[in-house]
Amino acid sequence: MPALTVAARSPVDAEQTTQRHLDDLQAWAQVFHRFTTDGDTFVYDRERLSKLREQGRMPVACVDDIATVEAFEREADDWLHVLLWCPREEAERRLADGWTANEGQPAPERGWVRRWEKSTKGLLRDPRRFTLAIRSDHLDAVQIAQIVHLAAQAGRSTPHSASRPGATSAAQTGSG
Repeated sequence: MPALTVAARSPVDAEQTTQRHLDDLQAWAQVFHRFTTDGDTFVYDRERLSKLREQGRMPVACVDDIATVEAFEREADDWLHVLLWCPREEAERRLADGWTANEGQPAPERGWVRRWEKSTKGLLRDPRRFTLAIRSDHLDAVQIAQIVHLAAQAGRSTPHSASRPGATSAAQTGSG
């Protein structure tokens, strides 16, 4: 579930919308989290989150700070918390290779690595809040999706077993 923004180019997972739409969501008390990155405002809204849940779908949100994780936790207590992480060297390699989450956009600048450092510090401060911690440099996207799917299925068979575990499960296979 990407954030919403009026920004034309986004350094975070976001969908572009109009300022009027964001203002309407705010007026209807549908915004549950607002944050600013690189001078642009981003919001997460209850309307889209509720629609996904009503359809029986599992909302997936890619976030880079603990405040956003906490905002989602305030909305529901049954999240499957998955930390996808890679070491700084891998983040820098991806940066040098022009890796981006959004096709067609230019490679991120050094500010991306600074955001990586800040988010890593915040997210790794309390690793126990994550059900799974997966190093994305050890697995490919399909393997990660399979692990997350299995964890989600296990959580559905045992009510609330996937929320706030006592210890982090580390899924690491392949090289290393």
